[in-house]
Formats: sequence, C-alpha cells, structure tokens
Amino acid sequence: MRRFWYPFLLLAAAALIGVLALAGWPVPVAAADVQTLRVANELYARAELDDAIRLYQQLADSGVRNIELYYNLGIAYNAVGEVGQAMRYLRLAEALAPRDRDVLAQIAALRAETGARPPARDIPQRLDRALEWIVSIDETSGLALGVWLLFALLVFAVSALRPGFFRSLLRAVSILVAVFALVGILAFGARVYVRLLEPAGVIIAASVSPSTEPGAATEGRVNLRAGAEVAVLERRDDYVQILLPGSGNVGWVPADAVAVVG
Repeated sequence: MRRFWYPFLLLAAAALIGVLALAGWPVPVAAADVQTLRVANELYARAELDDAIRLYQQLADSGVRNIELYYNLGIAYNAVGEVGQAMRYLRLAEALAPRDRDVLAQIAALRAETGARPPARDIPQRLDRALEWIVSIDETSGLALGVWLLFALLVFAVSALRPGFFRSLLRAVSILVAVFALVGILAFGARVYVRLLEPAGVIIAASVSPSTEPGAATEGRVNLRAGAEVAVLERRDDYVQILLPGSGNVGWVPADAVAVVG
C-alpha cells in the first residue's frame, strides 16, 4: 500500500506549482478599468498625451496587469520622450506576451536607441533570458504544472495496474514524461529565482552614474541613460546594487533611479 502514497505526494507537489502559477497569472480587467482604458486610448488618439498617461498610470498603479495597458503606456511615454518609463512598461508587456511582434519591435527600437543589452551573468539569468523570448513565466508555470500532473497520473496508473506489457509501457512513458517534468520545473524555478533574487530593472532616471558603495561619490566613468536594462541584486536603504548592462560589473545607484520589471 505504501506505493499508493507516491501519486498523492506528486499531486500535492503539482498543487503547490499550481498555486505559484495562479499567483502570477493575469486576472480579468474589471469593467470600470476597461472603461478607463478606453477613455485613455481616446485621449491618446487625440494626442492628449499627458491626460492619457495619467489614466494609464492610474490603472497600472492600481495593480492592473494587462498587455494593452502596458503597451499603450509604453508607447505614450516614448511619445513624450520618457524613454526609461517607455522601456519599463514595454518590458512588462513583453513579460505577458513574449511573442507579440509589436511589443518586440518597440523594445528593439528602444534598445537600439539606448545602445545597451540586458545583463545575463549567471546560469539562471541566462536561462531566463533565453526563455523570455519564447514563453512567459506564466506559460512556463502552466506547462510545468501540466507535465507534472501527467506524470503524477501515469505513476498512479502504473501503481494500480498488475505486472504486464501495458504496465511496462506506461512505466517507460512515465520516465520520459518525468524528464520533461523535471526540465519544466527547473526552468520555472530558475525564472522564479531570477525574479525574486535578481529581478530585471530599467533605469528611469535621465542618467545615473553607479558608485562602488551606497552613497559614495561617483567617478563618472560609467553613465547609464534612461532605458538601460540592468539586474537588481541588493537593496540598502535608498540605494540598490545593480548588474550593469553588457558586463559582469556591479554598482550602486539611488533606488528611485531604477524600476523593477522582472
């Protein structure tokens, strides 16, 4: 009877993955927020950019996670010359829709303008960078959950069947599915690790020079422009340590100069 506990343990682990997946999944936009978004779009169409941005930002600050909102807000900020804020919200749109051509085209244009590439120092960061152009973290969690549930059901079926050809076949299939489940869980775990401990960030200040210590004088050798992409490693008081674009170097900048997008 002990072998029957294994499927239940696997299902419990699948439930945990499911909770993590649902926690980050976008929720439907409320009717009132849809109306606000519509009004903001109309303001943008009439070139009333400041009012449009105010409404878009109101929705974003209230916790609405929506591709159209993030994309339109990024475009609006770019139209008024706020490159850092534009990159911030376009990267948030990319996190929800990593294969959207319009989003990718706008991000590519801004990256060409800032001349900096996102940093990727360690294995989790590199894996996250490779996957974010293919699937969102929500999709990664969903796929990992689906494959893990399939593996749990296969284990349950194998444990319930009598020895024979069909049981041996299911066991072989379950081993193959287990490999895919492990890969999916590792990929999801790496992406969660990056977002919790080394989240991506965007410089939103007009320009900033990193220092070697929080609050220390800067030598001005490195100057990051608005829109430059970094990784946020640590926070101390009103400063954050960042991984600089295109290198493995780190530095400290004021916390309000960086917006987290990971």
